[in-house]
Amino acid sequence: FHPQEFAIGETRQFYTKMAGKGWLLVKRGAFLSSFRRSEPETIRYGIVPAVPAQSGELPFTEEQIAAYKESGWEYVTGRGFIHVFSATGNGGASELYLEPEAYAAALKGLKKQYMVSFLQLPLSIAFFLLLGSMLGGYGGHSHLAASAYRGWIENTAAVTGFIFLFLWLMYRDLRGIWYLGRLCRRMNTGKLSDYLQVPGCKISKFLNGSLMLFTAVFGVLAICQWAGSYKHAMPAETDGPYLVLSDIGINGERTQSFIKNQVSEVKYGQSLLTEHWDTFEVIDVDGREVWMRQDVYRLKDAGMTSQMAGLLMRDAVFAGSPEDFASVDISGLDQAWVAERLECIAVRDDFVWFLTYPADSREELVSILQVLAGTI
Repeated sequence: FHPQEFAIGETRQFYTKMAGKGWLLVKRGAFLSSFRRSEPETIRYGIVPAVPAQSGELPFTEEQIAAYKESGWEYVTGRGFIHVFSATGNGGASELYLEPEAYAAALKGLKKQYMVSFLQLPLSIAFFLLLGSMLGGYGGHSHLAASAYRGWIENTAAVTGFIFLFLWLMYRDLRGIWYLGRLCRRMNTGKLSDYLQVPGCKISKFLNGSLMLFTAVFGVLAICQWAGSYKHAMPAETDGPYLVLSDIGINGERTQSFIKNQVSEVKYGQSLLTEHWDTFEVIDVDGREVWMRQDVYRLKDAGMTSQMAGLLMRDAVFAGSPEDFASVDISGLDQAWVAERLECIAVRDDFVWFLTYPADSREELVSILQVLAGTI
């Protein structure tokens, strides 16, 4: 990992230090630089900021490259606004010449790039949040917030890692804008420099490193969660904390749903906050398709069950709002709610069930919850 584009002086020092350790720069990428192994050498590196050429070629003419070479500097590599030249320590190379106008234009272009990047990400997220809220219809804001919170519970590490990645990218861009702004103001006073010592630099680096570390840690946790998830065909008899259609007296031949071609299966995953079983079963009963979907959560904190139940009510697909759910008293369950026809919720200990079944009435949903209470 090399320093960011705006840290021109740090970049120069970084490549010089690497050469002293026996690593010679080969190529500079977006975040990483490639090196080749060599004997430790004393090599001076110089950074020439330049506005990228539209054709994708080098932003220097052959005459400019020849002039740099005559003064002892060889072109090594470059990407974006940053281009790297090198000179051997005993080659007698003069100080790397930076053309003031081109240097200023490159700094302004680089600053603009950071500003666009800084605004692009939050504006994109805001656009999709607005779009999701509009498509959600009545109560769209509440439904969207509930969906996002539910996604965080089911994928805690991935969502938290994304938040830290978002904060890191924003902080990186903001740091670049501030740094380059100070450097441009320094140039306006007649001080041509490619390096500016930023006050509080250690604190800034600590914050940057901490955000990167948290992003990496939660990224690893998200990969571990993904690796630990699995799915399998829905068994004939339940092997987990969920029902099968035969438990509620509905028997038939397993089939494939005409909606999204879904088949009967169980998906299991575990996050930092919950275990989650996502089941779908569909059977053919005398030519009629009968199905049931369940989301079962075993929360790591039993105190979150009521909050989770309220969240599921707000995120319900068919019920319009939490007010559409009626509380019912069922022996064997701590709490239970049923909607008008399709959805019902149950709580016991640290478990929360969210069942969706095309029932004809609330009474039929209550009978399903009674079977659930007896089964568990």
